[in-house]
Amino acid sequence: MYYNTLFSLPLSALLLMAKYETDLGPVLEYALWWDPGFVLSFGLSAVMGFVLNYSIVFCTKMNSPLTTTVTGSLKNIFSTYLGMMMGDYSFTWANFMGLNLSVLGSLVYSYVKFKDQKPKGPQTSGKQVQMQELPPPVTHRDQDNQGSQ
Repeated sequence: MYYNTLFSLPLSALLLMAKYETDLGPVLEYALWWDPGFVLSFGLSAVMGFVLNYSIVFCTKMNSPLTTTVTGSLKNIFSTYLGMMMGDYSFTWANFMGLNLSVLGSLVYSYVKFKDQKPKGPQTSGKQVQMQELPPPVTHRDQDNQGSQ
């Protein structure tokens, strides 16, 4: 992730310079840019984006990419249905069936990927694995004592 960010900086700088006239100029001339409410909302949005990206990387590091995929699918399903209930969703049968088909596809994909994952570690088949105790390590002092006897 570090190298990705590092290598994208020069390209980002070039794009900003090229787009200054068409995109960045109107952004800087936005009338409410110095409004405290807007600045607070904009700052919180940036912080939440950082936290989201960090959480995804942390989840992948601590678990597995499959876990990140499954939790991402569940989050998207939750967001979809919450948006249907709270947003400006206009009900039509085609839209409703399309959303449910998409959710079903996401669930099936996650299930197939989960079942396809090979288990890590020893195969125990429900049996308890017994660990053998290793002898203590031999030190130089032990070797000197054995040689003098």
